[in-house]
Amino acid sequence: MSETKNSIGNGPESEKNTIKYFLSDRTVRKVFDTMNIGVLITNSDFTIAYVNDAICRLVSMEKEKILGSNILDLFTKAEQRELAGEILEKRSRGTSSLYEFKITDDDGKNVILLGSGTPIMDDESNFTGALALYVDITDQKDTERELERLKKFNENIIENIPSGIAVLDESLQILSANKTFLGFSGRSRPEVVGEKFSDIFPFELLKNKNFLRNLLDTLDGEETKTVENIHFKLDGSDRIAVAKLKTIDFGGERGKKLLLILDDVTEISNLQKELIQSQRMDSIGRLAGGVAHDFNNLLGGILGYASLMRNDLSEGTEMRKNLDMIIQSAERASDLTKQLLTFASGKAAEQTIFDPVRVIKDVVELLSATIDRSIEIDTFFDPYTSCVVGNETNFQQAILNICINARDAMENGGKIKIATSNTTLDESSTGMHTGAAPGDYVLISISDTGKGMDAETKRRIFEPFFSTKERKERVGLGLSIVYGTIKNMGGFINVESSPQMGTHFALYIPASTEKEKKESTETMFSTLTGTEYILVVDDEEVIRDLSTRILTSAGYRVITAEDGKKALTILKEESDSIDLVVLDLIMPHMSGGTAFKKIRELIPNMPVIISTGYSPGDSAADILKHNGTDFLQKPFFMNDMLRKVRRMLDETKAKR
Repeated sequence: MSETKNSIGNGPESEKNTIKYFLSDRTVRKVFDTMNIGVLITNSDFTIAYVNDAICRLVSMEKEKILGSNILDLFTKAEQRELAGEILEKRSRGTSSLYEFKITDDDGKNVILLGSGTPIMDDESNFTGALALYVDITDQKDTERELERLKKFNENIIENIPSGIAVLDESLQILSANKTFLGFSGRSRPEVVGEKFSDIFPFELLKNKNFLRNLLDTLDGEETKTVENIHFKLDGSDRIAVAKLKTIDFGGERGKKLLLILDDVTEISNLQKELIQSQRMDSIGRLAGGVAHDFNNLLGGILGYASLMRNDLSEGTEMRKNLDMIIQSAERASDLTKQLLTFASGKAAEQTIFDPVRVIKDVVELLSATIDRSIEIDTFFDPYTSCVVGNETNFQQAILNICINARDAMENGGKIKIATSNTTLDESSTGMHTGAAPGDYVLISISDTGKGMDAETKRRIFEPFFSTKERKERVGLGLSIVYGTIKNMGGFINVESSPQMGTHFALYIPASTEKEKKESTETMFSTLTGTEYILVVDDEEVIRDLSTRILTSAGYRVITAEDGKKALTILKEESDSIDLVVLDLIMPHMSGGTAFKKIRELIPNMPVIISTGYSPGDSAADILKHNGTDFLQKPFFMNDMLRKVRRMLDETKAKR
């Protein structure tokens, strides 16, 4: 068999069917039959003249079904037939080709084949048929598609990850950057990729010497480096970032590249500051509460004994006037301790359900009559504003303090706006505030057009006795009362302010599902005297003595104990005789809270009045949830104690 250009083999001139002669060569056929790749030979009209066993396996069809059919019959889809037609057209012109295509076997399975086609020409260069070799690349293509899918999946993750990611070369030219990184730079991808890092990123970032040094040093090392507290601006606002730097060696011509990961940690940083500030305020609060407790015990003796002496003197005497001045001064001191207790998060003050709009309207009425006419007060109260739970007096004082602060910030006049509404907060809204939970809240907004505050002043405004006022002006607890009151009510405060741009307070207080209860003002006690037997438990001798004097003057019998252990001993011995216990909370050896539990275990229905000047945590509030309990705030007047005692005794008798 001689060879000619563009032909597989030729027969004698008399042999017109070159393909038939070619296939009659047993050696050729044996080679084709034993090959693992598919071999297919067609006539000039593209009818299939020969296929080996490998072809039959590739297309899952019997040889008899394939032979004699047109090669186009193997292609079921129009686009496949069109491609095959183009390939066959090239072969008929004597052109070889390499291609891949899909076919569907008898089982309905798609098979992807890589084909190589060579035309078979006779001695006169006439097209007499074609030889095609086929390899099944279905698995390879599936693998390629899976790799491409994984590649796109990973690219999509990197592109949308909240960290800014960029790859830089040794000259710090940006080779690639994800969407977050582009957002940090404030530019589009074409404006970033290919440019120098120093030409793209905000100038504020480059001023960080540690960042620049580590950026360059990382290229010479293997370890990952972290740079914290990188300050930059994004959309005009100050942001804080943390950068991680890592060298990746790609080897060969690609060499080393620098991987830069930037994380915006502004919210985390703010939350850390919020937590630190909260812990700081709690520490100050505990200190203030301890001082207030001791101070209240001293004031209790002063007020109590002064009120006892006053009752023994006639109206208009010089001594009674002097006592009135002592009592008035002690009351002012008492007010200060109450404010300290409010700030200290002591929830000893009476909690009620009340309408915040009603209270705010009272404050507005007071302000309208007292502040300068150059200051306007605008209000908007949502008629559906929910009630809240807290101490109404403290809440009123908190609103008044904010408004007074606003007044003082507008020396040349301005406007105070007060609004209320209901709102629902999710975790993203409450997450920045320690102890705040998602749910329904009442939002109270108070804003002014005053001189505003800088960041340092805003950071300290809730500290006790902190003020920007002149030293000669009165400086008190001010906004610390606001902080303590709203926190005690389970809420939190957002403050927005900047110099010369005014200040906005947003108070968020958990909404109550209950309505305000109207208290009857007609409840009267016919007498404050009695003959019942009362146990007074207090570690301060002056309070025990004062309580005894007050109660015995009204006819009561009194026994005292200096701590919880002694009180329990007395109750065990005289359980049938004692009618009421007046119990302090903060005592040595055994706290009032523990003593209350043991008293109720011993005598379940024993009425107890909690008398304290400071209740750390929720200890007083927890006790007051029980039936047969009441609260007497220290320091107290003579009649305050007698009213509480008489009411508790009468209520206990009514239930029996």
